[in-house]
Amino acid sequence: MKTLRIPAAALAILLAGFAARAQTIPGNVGPSSSTLPPTLQNVGFEPTLNGQMPLDIPFLDENGSSVKLGDYFKQKPVVLAFVYYGCPMLCNQVLNGLNDALRGMPEDAGDGYDVL
Repeated sequence: MKTLRIPAAALAILLAGFAARAQTIPGNVGPSSSTLPPTLQNVGFEPTLNGQMPLDIPFLDENGSSVKLGDYFKQKPVVLAFVYYGCPMLCNQVLNGLNDALRGMPEDAGDGYDVL
């Protein structure tokens, strides 16, 4: 049986060529994920710390009916969780984090405060 002897330098160049080829980006992919789509480039949210949201802002409830934020503010503080009911990505983690945080509260939701 005959063995093939390749110098180490030649082997390194050969492997580097395969690695470089494997890391090239094909021409049929879209922009990188660090680029926002044009419709989202001018979208922003800047909350005013210690400020109050206007209570006449219209929202849609779980039934799709239009409600005003002030409809939910009665006598107790309200925790707002801006999540989607049919969220495909991070909403579950946000709600789990909110649930963990609320467990540390001295009062239960509904008794000392409401959660929306």
